[in-house]
Amino acid sequence: MAIHLLKHRTRAHAGTPRPSYVRPGQTWWYTHLRTRRAWRLLAGLIRDDQLFTWLGLAKEGVTVARTTNPLEGGSNGAIKEFLRLCKGLPADHAGRGIDWLLYLQTEAARDPWDFVTSAARTKKPRRTAAEADAGRRETKSLYGTSFSVKDGSGIQKGWDGRSR
Repeated sequence: MAIHLLKHRTRAHAGTPRPSYVRPGQTWWYTHLRTRRAWRLLAGLIRDDQLFTWLGLAKEGVTVARTTNPLEGGSNGAIKEFLRLCKGLPADHAGRGIDWLLYLQTEAARDPWDFVTSAARTKKPRRTAAEADAGRRETKSLYGTSFSVKDGSGIQKGWDGRSR
C-alpha cells in the first residue's frame, strides 16, 4: 500500500540534519511540510468558499472566463510589447512609460500635449559652445602630454624586434 505524498514522514536518526522548525525532543516530522501547508491553505479556501469568488458573482446567464488569457492580448500584451521594444530603459522610466501606455488605453484619455504647461513651451536660451582647441596647447605643454620625438613616439621603422 502506497503512502500519500503529504503523509511522508522523516524520522530522527543520529547524525540526521534537523530542520529549524523541529523541536529538540521530536522523533519525526513531515517530509514535505511546505507542500502540506499549501495544500491545507487551498483546501481551507475552497471549504470556506473564498476561492474563485468572481465566478459566483456573475449575472444570471453570463459565463465568466475561468482564465486570464484574454488579458494577454489586451493591456498585458501591450505592456510586454512596450518593455520588449524599450529594453534599455531604466526601471523608473519604464514605469512611467507603462503608466502612460495604460492611461492612453483608458476610456476618456486626453491628448498628452494637453498636460504640457506654457512654461515648458517657452524656448530656453541656447548654450554657447566653447572653442574646440581652447587652452589645449598650454595644457599639453604644461603637463607634458604634447607630442615629442624624444619619447619615441615618432615614426617607427623596422619590425619592432620580431623575426620574419
